[in-house]
Amino acid sequence: QRFFHESCIGYQMGKLLSFSMNYFFVCKFCSNSGLETYRRTSATIPQMCITTIANLQRKTEREKDGAPRYFFSIKEIIQFMEMYWESITTTLRKQTNSWHSTILKTLQTHQNHFLMQDHSNTGDFYYALVDSDLTNIKPQHEKTQKDEGNYYKRLGLQTSLLCEYVFFLFNTDTHN
Repeated sequence: QRFFHESCIGYQMGKLLSFSMNYFFVCKFCSNSGLETYRRTSATIPQMCITTIANLQRKTEREKDGAPRYFFSIKEIIQFMEMYWESITTTLRKQTNSWHSTILKTLQTHQNHFLMQDHSNTGDFYYALVDSDLTNIKPQHEKTQKDEGNYYKRLGLQTSLLCEYVFFLFNTDTHN
């Protein structure tokens, strides 16, 4: 895996959020042209939830006064999504709050991605990532290669090398 510090990438990507999964990136080392390529895509609801919980987890890991938290309430998750909607997805922000129930349903039904914990004293449920190792969050490379192969061929890129260099975190304490 390769990690790129945001300031080391020449391509101006705009406002970024750590642990995003909805993009295609090819570094200058994998590109036949020697140019970086970056393209955001619309995030799925599970991807939005993963990105959100990962950022909430990372925030608590950086707090000095306590142990990192892994479980978050639906209220915390929704608030984060509302605050960073444009950075999480390219999909237009919904005008109603009906998407809140979609988020809740996703967290409850995608058990391969999310854990649910009942706080019986409050009656609330809290949600965490099944895999709390945040370095495992990355774009879906196999999908990238399969579905986007023609796109990259038109750009003259070596998609066979895409997996080796595509993963990067946007944070200030990882630099290679």
